[in-house]
Amino acid sequence: MLKNLMLTVCLTVIFKNQTHSQACTPLGNQTTFGTGNTWIGYVYNHLGFLGYMGYINVGSSADPSFETDFGGPYGMIPTNGCSVDAESFSVRFKLEKAFTPGYYELIAAGDDRVRLSIDGGSTWLINNWVFNDFNSSTATVFLSGTYQLVLEYEEGAHNNKVYFSVQEQCVPAIADLNEYGTSNQWRGYLYSGSTFSNYKGWVVEGSPTSLNFTQSFGGANTLYSTSDCQVQTDFFSTRYRLRQNFPFGSYTFTVSGDDKYRFSIDGGSNWVIDRWNYNTGNTSRTYTTNLNGVYDLVLEYYEKDGSNSIGISRSTNLVLASHLINFSGARDASGAVIKWSVDNDNTSYFDLERSGDGVNFISVKNIPFYRQTFNYSFKDLIAASGEPLYYRLKVVSSAGEISYSRTISLHSQIKGIKFFPTFDVGQSLSLSNESILSNAQVILKDLFGRDIERIKLNSLSAGQTTQISFRHFFQLHGWYLLELISDGSIIKTQKIYFK
Repeated sequence: MLKNLMLTVCLTVIFKNQTHSQACTPLGNQTTFGTGNTWIGYVYNHLGFLGYMGYINVGSSADPSFETDFGGPYGMIPTNGCSVDAESFSVRFKLEKAFTPGYYELIAAGDDRVRLSIDGGSTWLINNWVFNDFNSSTATVFLSGTYQLVLEYEEGAHNNKVYFSVQEQCVPAIADLNEYGTSNQWRGYLYSGSTFSNYKGWVVEGSPTSLNFTQSFGGANTLYSTSDCQVQTDFFSTRYRLRQNFPFGSYTFTVSGDDKYRFSIDGGSNWVIDRWNYNTGNTSRTYTTNLNGVYDLVLEYYEKDGSNSIGISRSTNLVLASHLINFSGARDASGAVIKWSVDNDNTSYFDLERSGDGVNFISVKNIPFYRQTFNYSFKDLIAASGEPLYYRLKVVSSAGEISYSRTISLHSQIKGIKFFPTFDVGQSLSLSNESILSNAQVILKDLFGRDIERIKLNSLSAGQTTQISFRHFFQLHGWYLLELISDGSIIKTQKIYFK
């Protein structure tokens, strides 16, 4: 069997060599430049422009821009001469072209090596001469007169593609690129390239009734109009801005795009959806969060090659469903205890979620609903730390409806805080604290977590003892909960008994 395998390999090599050695006549002189916007591409069957085989033509009488993948990998490239194996080859494209005076944007891209000259190959205006995936480079120069353009390309292995475009530079009007759209209508700023540095103009997306939109930019490798200049729809980027007021609620954002995209709700400081470091492909990502107030939404998109699209949609989830009547928690050195209550049996299950920043949540525990059980508690055994932890509860009804609780933040409980007395409490009790407390307040709750009274204490000095009086003490009897809040976080929870 080994002899047969060796014979097969030898015959394959001999056959391939015989195929490449078949008599053919390479046409073209390797020196003449194309004219009339049509390039002459001199093709070689080795890297380094060795082994000349013939020439091809790209571009058209109307436009010198072109894109070709040579029929794809593993095939044969037909030329005006001899065919070339589409693996490990090189091409030198030449074009002599006259330009009216003005600034021009030139883009050269390739998988693998590509470089561009406007002086016959003496110097390289774009020099991306490395083996890599399909990447582009852009140059903007002033041209006036006739130039000899040379675009060199080398293919190492597998996928192969080369791209060129030239467009007279349009100068957009001065604009505030930080201005946000309002009333559901995004303001989108278009740029050539991926670095958001070559501004072209702005557009408006969305409508007065909905911020949702999908944009395909007219298709691949065409021109897309903006307020000022057109953008070539390969190798461009756009940044959409929207300042929007959201009533308190739970919202899900879905972003779909081809190729790279990312989405922020804080003006671009953090990306809650981030596909910027990935390559091509049409993908979709979602993000769910509670919002309340005005947010600066930013959606960024970069088109690398081929088809293009970007879109965003927003849906509003049910929030604080009537069957969720309480959601609270407390934290100590051993973890966080989360409690909640419901008032009917139309629930299917609960999903407790935790976050370190109040934005990105992960599931901690999926808890089934037990019929006729209305009070729940779960201890999250997470290491103690000075950083706050954020929790929210996802409630799924029997009909599949989803609702979210409010988000609560829990700090590690500060030592040296004491309520007294805690049993047979009358009209008042005392609070002693060994640490400074800022924006402090005490909340009295029943065992279902419903607020009865809030008492503002403002700032408390270290070592202070504070008297806390209850206005409704004459109505109270039995067990209740006290929560001590500092800077918006629960730092102490205490069970007390009114006599």
